[in-house]
Amino acid sequence: HNDNRSDWVTDFVNALQEELAATIKEPLSIYFDKNPHDGLLETHNVDKSLEGKLKCLILIPIISQTYCDPKSFAWEHEFCAFNKLAKEAPPSPSLPRLLSGERVGVRSLGRDIKLSNGNVASRILPIKIHDLDAEDKSTIESEIGGVLRAIEFIYKEAGVNRPLKSTDSKTDNQNKTDYRNQVNKVANAIKEIIGALKNPVTQSTQTFNSDSYRNEQSSTTNQTKNRKLLIVAFSIFLLLAITSYFFFTKPATSSIEEVTLDKSIAVMPFVNMSSDQEQEYFSDGLTEDIITQLAKIKSFKVISRTSVMQYKKNPKSLKEIGKELGVEVILEGSVQRSGDQVRITAQLINAETDEHLWAESYDRPMKDIFTIQREVATAIATVLRTTLSENESIELSQAITTNPQAYNQYLKGKFEQEKSTRLSLINSIHYFNLAIQLDSGFTKAYTF
Repeated sequence: HNDNRSDWVTDFVNALQEELAATIKEPLSIYFDKNPHDGLLETHNVDKSLEGKLKCLILIPIISQTYCDPKSFAWEHEFCAFNKLAKEAPPSPSLPRLLSGERVGVRSLGRDIKLSNGNVASRILPIKIHDLDAEDKSTIESEIGGVLRAIEFIYKEAGVNRPLKSTDSKTDNQNKTDYRNQVNKVANAIKEIIGALKNPVTQSTQTFNSDSYRNEQSSTTNQTKNRKLLIVAFSIFLLLAITSYFFFTKPATSSIEEVTLDKSIAVMPFVNMSSDQEQEYFSDGLTEDIITQLAKIKSFKVISRTSVMQYKKNPKSLKEIGKELGVEVILEGSVQRSGDQVRITAQLINAETDEHLWAESYDRPMKDIFTIQREVATAIATVLRTTLSENESIELSQAITTNPQAYNQYLKGKFEQEKSTRLSLINSIHYFNLAIQLDSGFTKAYTF
């Protein structure tokens, strides 16, 4: 609500409504949470009161400097609640019922939606109006389980970090963004998500029985003709919790086939999403090993680990990073470990346009960590239209060790070695020796 004292959010909602009317044929139902308070008393059942509001297609949180507060009503009961409901269950065969105008609960859709061009978008569509503190960014990414990507409405000059206004000049803004164009991006993203919901893409990330899907789709065809007017009842839920706000996934607007890029790549430090912060050694080690894998492909120009690690504690926009490092594409991602399981997300982004070129998630046991690294490198080669030579394919398939426990000790050793203190160097030798004990043929553990 603090962010709406100048009516920024109200103006944005009005502008978005106008843009949606010019972009999407079907009228959309928009709920705007403009109550100056949450509207609920101590005697009210919060979960039941919000239940109807959370049954929506798309949540648009406005992420500001005050949004990511675990004590905030909007954060706990709206954003986190919607995120939990949305990702609780995978997409189901009931998805085609949207075409018949039937109301479908948030649980039956899943949070992440496969688009027709193969990219993935989230039904949480964040809008960011401030550059965030590192702590707030970490809070958001921990909740969503991945890297935060948002459509930005930020005006920047030296010492200035405020919401972009419709009256601001594009030339004066360091971000070079235009208010009307950003509103159009939001409308197009909504249109893209709705299109994917109406015509679901069958893939591993959106799995359901194909026979039952075809039968259900066929059975609804006649109904949709007679109930066409009900299609317009799509309900987009703008939970603009003005006490503060939030953003998340930047939609991809270009297909891989349309992209022609120089094969220069920077791999940003993978974000440690594990509850145990001491697992940071693993995310740093994974970053370095993916860089090593990509460097095996001769046609790629891959930026060194030393150059990219500077952005771990000094984050900048991808466009700024791309210019500073002289690269056209950037790989970023996150890693989360739980026991013997590891979850890795990776996404390749055009540094100039901030568009997704490729994205994937991997949920595998630790023993498959080298397979994941190889798959990431191979996928990037495919996106950048690179044919791997036989030798490159062989090199990518060669794991530095077959023992995941030895690899884990090796990563700890490298992490300690980077600290360059007397104690850390002693610790690093200890971990390398443990790696050698677990796998005497682990040559890299001898060389550090």
